Amino acid sequence: MAEVVFKKIEKHKTFVVGRQVLDILTSGMYDNPLMVYREYIQNSADSIDKADREGVFLRKDGQIRITIDGLNRSISIFDNGLGVSNNEVEKVLLSIGCSSKESTSGRGFRGIGRLGGLAYCRKLRFETRSNLAEQIAIVEWDQGQLSSLLTGDHLKTLDEAIDLLTSVSFRKAGNDEPEHFFKVTLEGVERFYTDQLMDVGAVKKYLSQVAPVSYDRAAFSFAQSIEAFFSDVEGVDVYDISLNGERIYRPYADDFEITKERSEKISGIEFFHFKSTSGEPIAKGWFAKTSFKSSFPPSCLARGMRVRQGNIEVGDEYFLSQFYAERRFATWQIGEVQICGNVLKTNARRDGFEHTSNYQVFLERAGLLGSHLSKLCREASRERCSRQLVEVLMSEVKDLVDGSSIFINEEHFKAAVSLAGKKLQKLNSFFDGRIDCDELATKYHVLLDKFEAMADNGQLLSDKINGQVLNGKKAKKVIEEIIGSIKKHYGKAGNADELINHVLARYLKDSDAKMSIANIAIDV
Repeated sequence: MAEVVFKKIEKHKTFVVGRQVLDILTSGMYDNPLMVYREYIQNSADSIDKADREGVFLRKDGQIRITIDGLNRSISIFDNGLGVSNNEVEKVLLSIGCSSKESTSGRGFRGIGRLGGLAYCRKLRFETRSNLAEQIAIVEWDQGQLSSLLTGDHLKTLDEAIDLLTSVSFRKAGNDEPEHFFKVTLEGVERFYTDQLMDVGAVKKYLSQVAPVSYDRAAFSFAQSIEAFFSDVEGVDVYDISLNGERIYRPYADDFEITKERSEKISGIEFFHFKSTSGEPIAKGWFAKTSFKSSFPPSCLARGMRVRQGNIEVGDEYFLSQFYAERRFATWQIGEVQICGNVLKTNARRDGFEHTSNYQVFLERAGLLGSHLSKLCREASRERCSRQLVEVLMSEVKDLVDGSSIFINEEHFKAAVSLAGKKLQKLNSFFDGRIDCDELATKYHVLLDKFEAMADNGQLLSDKINGQVLNGKKAKKVIEEIIGSIKKHYGKAGNADELINHVLARYLKDSDAKMSIANIAIDV
């Protein structure tokens, strides 16, 4: 067999990293413009964390301020974190894909998210400094230049493109400017589709779902217990984030409106853990105990089991949908899964995780959670069907035993007693041994009492007829009157009882009395 010889070929370095990479990292990175807010907020949170670690201030004193200026079509995201020092500005803010946070607990670690806004505005500006002695560093990326690059020389390298697109300058700080901060400004924000980036209401909803903000304790009574449960999860911290001066909170509450006629109330919460095969924590979470009646509408911002890492959402409400017996069950839920630290690594779009052994374990545990929640949905559905049948039966029994019904004759009365007894036996099989039907059970026992008293309260039609009116009338004449009355009132009567009352009015002891004939058919 011939010997295979491998020879190393010397590279002549004719390869380049093309400027098209910028297109991928800007307009090609996100399918939802609102995601740029998430990218800048996670960088702000990391900067505040760094300031806390270095003793500059406590995390609770950190601030992230978002301002949407509709008149000038600009957006700014400001934080009072540690900022970037003057001598590192070019290295940090012009470099791509070489973040210093990759081996740390930082939320952003690829060094690409900061360019996300460039796809949606004419100019992207970063302003920053890290201490009182420094000037304000200004780094600008010109989207207009990017557009010309992308339609121009295809052989331009990434380095050449960045050099053409960007400018770096410094200015003296004003007396009222903070000693350390970072500010992102999107100038000349383009109008994309529904103009979501400039829609204050849409941005507020998005941030309440995605951003690392606190629960609203005034609206959500379970907030404190959930916070205590998550207290040992690395990166679960919350931040003071405001939009145009209004503080943002998570969208959880005790009550949610489903429709104008129906609301849903959280009756309790259940906690759970995801652990590796060796017992190490991978994730912790909670889900709300509700009636599991149906899918929560899109207007319910809390719907779905939301997966979060670093307290920032990964994916959306359908992230775990593959694990439910039916996909629709994904939006029957309310809850959260917090990834413990960096045991999982998000992908570049932050809509999923990179495939690792820990992620495989996470998927297995998520499968068990999905099966459990699917079971709760189906059990609740079966329970609702049972209760609906019970309510129908109870309504039918009530019509027979509540004392207001009139029976045509003894045979009709006996048939009603027999039918009511059979229906009550069916109801007994539902209530026997149950402790979770207080309201229905109370109504059931009331019906039992009325059924037992029914023998003494049965009212026959003959007891209501005025014999004096019929005295001397021939049967033929009575039949003629009845037929005539039926013809006269049939089209006007709303139901059978109303027609009967019109027909019999002249023959009753009390002509103004209203009768309800028991709804059970017999041969007369």
